[in-house]
Formats: sequence, structure tokens, C-alpha cells
Amino acid sequence: MQVSLSQAVVECRQLCYSGAVRKEESQEFVVPDTMPDISAILSVTGNVRIRSKDVSQGRVRLEAKLPVRVAYVPEDEAGLRCLETELEYYVNVEDEQIDPESFCETSLTLLSLDARLPNPRKVSLRAELLCALCCYVPGQLRLPGAPEAGEDGVLVREEAVTLSPVCAATEKTFAVTDEFNLPESASPAVTILAQNTALRTEELRQSGSKLILHGSADSALVYQAEDGSTGAISFSTGFSQVIELGEDLPEDAAVSATLLLTGAYYDLTEVDGVHGTAEIHLAVQVLASAPRTLCCVTDAYSNRYALQPTVERRSFQRIGRVLTLRETLRENFSTPQPVQEAVQSWAAIGEPRTESDGLLLPVTVILYYRTPENALSAVRHTYPVKLRTALGEGESLELLSAGVPELSLIPAPGGAEVRMTVEARAALTATRTLDAVTALEYDETAPLDQSERPSLVLLRAASGDDLWLLARENCSTPEAIRAANGLDALEGDWQRLLLIPKTV
Repeated sequence: MQVSLSQAVVECRQLCYSGAVRKEESQEFVVPDTMPDISAILSVTGNVRIRSKDVSQGRVRLEAKLPVRVAYVPEDEAGLRCLETELEYYVNVEDEQIDPESFCETSLTLLSLDARLPNPRKVSLRAELLCALCCYVPGQLRLPGAPEAGEDGVLVREEAVTLSPVCAATEKTFAVTDEFNLPESASPAVTILAQNTALRTEELRQSGSKLILHGSADSALVYQAEDGSTGAISFSTGFSQVIELGEDLPEDAAVSATLLLTGAYYDLTEVDGVHGTAEIHLAVQVLASAPRTLCCVTDAYSNRYALQPTVERRSFQRIGRVLTLRETLRENFSTPQPVQEAVQSWAAIGEPRTESDGLLLPVTVILYYRTPENALSAVRHTYPVKLRTALGEGESLELLSAGVPELSLIPAPGGAEVRMTVEARAALTATRTLDAVTALEYDETAPLDQSERPSLVLLRAASGDDLWLLARENCSTPEAIRAANGLDALEGDWQRLLLIPKTV
């Protein structure tokens, strides 16, 4: 006979797929006939951008593009030149649990970008992309609880568990524009040699069913002017967005926002080469989790029948507080030529790794600098940055966002000294694993024979004994033992003589 257990039901979005795909693309292209041969490659730069995300039954298809700028030193010609191309990425993920209603949170990380020179008229590119994907499908979290009314004689032990199911998921696309000016003494710009766009989430604030997002897009450009000189400019474009979540969130909800670049367009030459415009297109993905405390059945018995339980090992993840981790570094930055002047620099975060004592982030720094001969050169180095925090048993960190809000490079012997502050927001999560009783049944035609058990047992409880185990072993109930001994509670360190009455 099946025991009818109560059911705790939570409407939520359940994780149906989580994984990461590495994708490498390469391309060879020829220098156009209108441009001079390549003497040496100065730098290769690019920001990955998501183009589309298509979710269907059992599959997610992502398209991304990587616009690339290759700045080079031409043969038999003064100044610098720039080549532009684009790498395309197509990522297909298949899993039978994905359906068209799934919300797919995506992050794209450019792991490497390299350019080689097979000959003065040809460039060979290679770039590796990491696409991380988490898919959440609408569903119900069900957790069996105590027997329903009418199930006399079945006793269960319950433990309270706190978990953080995803209660809201949405995304929004938007664009921001900005204007900027070159320094007053600068010659009009002719060509953008390199550009970088970094996105930052600065503040998330809940207001009922709405999320208010404040962030910025940090732009860095290196350009060549009409007179053959090179220059650089950096600026930040702030933005605010109101995002509708669809339902009111509790104050203790944990909310994360992932920003993706979908386009970045800079124009320095449209008017006069001194005034510029920027147009940046973004997508924001939002996930909200609200804590819920439920009761989980971990043990059951009956003094009338031999129960046959179905036990499943279940893990319950609770999202705690959001931590802001910072680390400031001062490191040597070696260069092949002396650094006369640091012209431009930026940093990019690579593939993060969660460790037992914090996060390990690879940070790649690129420096454009002027040599004593007034030539522009560029070098990049990668630094492993450890963001430490103490973690308890069962705790882990889930990275929400990371960036380098402060970066400077100062000329020094051997190159430069890099000073940077690396900052990350991470959710502290705690996982608790229990053996949960999900079903109970018994043979009602085969009752237990308890006739030979004594009607009363007297024993001295040892340290660590609890009434549940004593009752189960002696054909009683915890409540009967408590009543027979005048105990105030069902739990405690008894270490005394206890009367245990038989209860059938």
C-alpha cells in the first residue's frame, strides 16, 4: 500500500543544462592591392559580440562574431596601417531537456587572439572563444513531506532545508550613444588602429517587480592622425535601464545581471576628425533567485508495518550574500624596447576558475607605448590574479561579474610597472546534500508482530542519543517518550534514565 505524502510545490525555473563549449576559428586573408606590404604586425585586437540566440526543442544555436583590427607597420612607408576583418562563430548545444520555453543565460569569453605573417601580403588569424551556457526551463520543484491526514501509524522525521530556486529570468537589448573630443592639440584622426569596449555593472537595485540597472561601457581607442602621429583616447559611457521582472521579489532575493556586447561603432572622421561619436549595443540577461525554506523527510518508520522507503540523494543549493572581492597588484611589465611613454592600455578577464579559497582570474593587459625613437609599439601579458575569501564546508563561489576598474602602466626599467585593481562580484552559495525519502509503501496484509516486546523499557540514554532513534528501536514514538518522562522538548542531551512506553 502506498503512503500518501504531502507535497511542497514551488513554481520556478529549473536548471536543465549547464556547460561550456570552446570554439576555435582561423582565417587567412590577403592585404588589398590598394595597401602596402606588411613589414611587421603591431597588434591584433577584437571584442566578441553575440549576434543571435535561437532556442528550439532539444537545441540552442548561438551565433557570435569577432571583428578584428590588425595594425601593422608598412614596408617602405611611414606611419601605420590597419586591416579589418571578421571571424564568425556558430555554437550548437543539444540536450533533450531544452525546450522552446527555456531561458538560456550566455557568456562569451575571448580566450586568445593571434596573428601571424606567412608573407608580407598575407595575414593568418586564429582566435579561441569560450561559450558558457545555462538553460532554465519553467517547471515545479516538488519535495515530499509528512503523510497526509488519515495515514495513522506512519512517523516521519523532517529536516528544514533552505534553497534558492530561480523565480524570474528575462533579457533586454538596448543601445547607448556618446560623443567625445580629441585633445585640443591633436591633429585630426584618420584611422582607428585599435579599439576595446569593456562593460561594467555598477549597481543593481530592486523596486517591486522592476530591476534598476546602472552600468557603464568603457571605451579605449588608438588612432593615427593626418600628420602621421598616433594618439589615444579613453572614455566611459554611463547607462541606466529599468528591467521588468514580471513579479514582485522579496527583499532577500539574489539578482544577477550579465552584460553582453552586441555591437560597438566608433567614428572619428565623420565631421572633422577631432569630434567623435560612439554607438554601443548591449544585451542584459537577468536571473533572480528567492530563498525558500521547505521540510524534507529524511527517515520514516511504523510500529505496525514494515515500511519500504524510496530514498533519493538530493542536493539543495542556497544563494547567500553577494561578495565584492578586490585585489590590487603591482607587477613588472616587460617590453622589448624601453617605454618612453605609455599611450594606451586596457585589460580583459579570461576564463575564471573557482578554487577552495576563492577565485582565480587570468587578466590580460595590453600596452601601447612609444619608444625613445618615437615609434609606437604594443605588448600584452597575462597575470593570474587570486581573489581570496574564506569558504566554509559545502560553500562555493558563483562569479557574477568581473573587471579591472583601475589600471595604469608607468615606464620603468625593463619596460613598465603595471598597477591594477581587479574586482569581482560573486554569490556565496552553500550546498547541502540529504538522503530524502520520496515515497513510502507497506504490505497491509503483513503487520508486524510486536506482541513479545515489553510494554515498558527503562534505559539510560547516552550522550548523542535522540528520542527519534530510541523510539524507533523500542516500538515507541518520540512524543510518547517525552510525555512519559516530562521532557520539555523532543531534542536534547538527555544522559538520564528514560521510560520508553510501547506504542502500537
